[in-house]
Formats: sequence, C-alpha cells, structure tokens
Amino acid sequence: GARRVIAVGTSVVRALEGNAAEHGRLVAANGETSLRLGPDSPLRIVDGLLTGIHEPTASHFRLLQAFCPPELLERAYSFAAMSGYLCHEFGDSNLIL
Repeated sequence: GARRVIAVGTSVVRALEGNAAEHGRLVAANGETSLRLGPDSPLRIVDGLLTGIHEPTASHFRLLQAFCPPELLERAYSFAAMSGYLCHEFGDSNLIL
C-alpha cells in the first residue's frame, strides 16, 4: 500500500518539503531550507501534521494552510480557544490530515 508521512511539528514539514524541493525527491542530506509553505504550496512528501495549536495571526498558521483551508483552521482554532486548549510550545496538539 501507499506510505503516509505524518510530520511532527512545522519545522519537520519545512525540512522534508525543502529537501524534496531542492533534490526533486526526498534524500538523506544536511542543510537548511528557505522554503516557505502556504495555501498555494503543493506538498510532495508530507501527508499529515501533528502540531501545536497556532493562532490565526501566527506565522505557522500560514504553513497549516498548505494542509487545509484557512476557514477550517480558524473554526478549529476558535473551538480550541473556547474549550480551554493551550497554544505554543507547551500547549495542546492537534493532528491535521
């Protein structure tokens, strides 16, 4: 069957997708990426993301839009905020598929 890649954290998404963008596929490598992901970014490697809850004003929120529409993300954020979920590094997480 098809393999699925679930990244743990937005930095992992950028590392994997940046590597694939540079090499045309995912290869073992060292380096840095300047890749910025957003709503118009095609995802080549990552199918899902386990990440913290990011506010709509946070820079990471734009990366999340590569996975799903901003309206859905904003509804999910509003629900999380009303339910008492926490944001940032030591907050709650969510899985985006």
